[in-house]
Amino acid sequence: MESCSVLIVGGGPAGLTIARWIGKGAVVVHQDAEIGLPVRTSGGSWKRHIDALGIPASLYQVINTLRFATDDEERLFDFERETAVVLDITGTYRYLAAQAESAGAEIRCRQKFVSIDMETASHVISTIEDGDRTYQVKSEVVIDASGYWRAVMSHIDKGVYDRHGIGSEYEYEDLSPRSDIATLLVGGRYTNPGYGWVFPTNKKTVRVGVGHARPDTLLSPKISLEKLIHSDYLQSIDVVTGECVSKHGGVIPNWGPCTQFGRGRIIGVGDSVGQALPTVGEGIRYCIEVGNYVGALLVDCVRSNGNPEAVTANYTKWWNKRYRRSFNASQWLNEKISAYTNDDWNRGLHRLARVKPDDFARMVQADISPTVALRIAIANRDLPGKILKVLAGK
Repeated sequence: MESCSVLIVGGGPAGLTIARWIGKGAVVVHQDAEIGLPVRTSGGSWKRHIDALGIPASLYQVINTLRFATDDEERLFDFERETAVVLDITGTYRYLAAQAESAGAEIRCRQKFVSIDMETASHVISTIEDGDRTYQVKSEVVIDASGYWRAVMSHIDKGVYDRHGIGSEYEYEDLSPRSDIATLLVGGRYTNPGYGWVFPTNKKTVRVGVGHARPDTLLSPKISLEKLIHSDYLQSIDVVTGECVSKHGGVIPNWGPCTQFGRGRIIGVGDSVGQALPTVGEGIRYCIEVGNYVGALLVDCVRSNGNPEAVTANYTKWWNKRYRRSFNASQWLNEKISAYTNDDWNRGLHRLARVKPDDFARMVQADISPTVALRIAIANRDLPGKILKVLAGK
């Protein structure tokens, strides 16, 4: 039987960030053949957050303008302070992996978590599958950073978490005149119910995708994407594509953050406990931030032979104070707009025409201060007060 201080299940941003904090004594088991591939997310985020997390500018494309469109209407938001970015997913994950390995952590690819075999007051014994063989690992703590599939948390939390988004994305050579404008497409014949996106990257490529919410619809995002690709829509917004260089698919939780982030010596982080913003499926920056917070707590816990349950309690209290209300608001909004028709979205776009670009960015992030909420309310007297109250965390 092997042993380590912290066994981390999943080599995504949350798990790799925690591994960097732990360093020697951390073992990451990752079921894919390599870190960062296949790509399972579009990588949209916000520059101020990504910069604050220390991600190099070489790993993202800056988005100065966001087009928000239906079949009939569109609004262009030219950001000032709230600049968006599209991350190089593979590059970002490998950057985090390199940091973890430099700190002494061990990353094992093609390794699949199987089960928790024993949990005592002092350790956890887990079974890992490595090709045709299995082996056991004894660790002080197990971290579930496995994403939507909740490989470890499903053993201790039997709640029903069936609401999720499923997406399909094609990445093309980008021959467009502008690489700093992204598009969100809602309503209409290609994406409803759900949304589509056109995201340029820093690799001179453009990602075109469609996502649908389950269980709201059983529509195939791949079929919807094919309809979008073979329409004249991309041409109409001056997006010129070359060869298709890769195809991606992914699943993201839309159930909101779980009430339980761990038990005993098992701790869940990132998508495994629903820490992806339901409105637009943004998760990477939350994963890295949570990884930093939990990683720092675990370092002290492991060194002092402390109680991991205190780590979970501290981490849960921090999350609830920092994000619970905004995530609840985002969850409410996600469920509301899932039922929108194209006409509903058209009315929404008319209202958004009176919203400042940076305020719109805050709305997308479900991060609205009372001052911003008041400013939006004054500009949009017909906007349902419930929406602003929810987004402002009231």
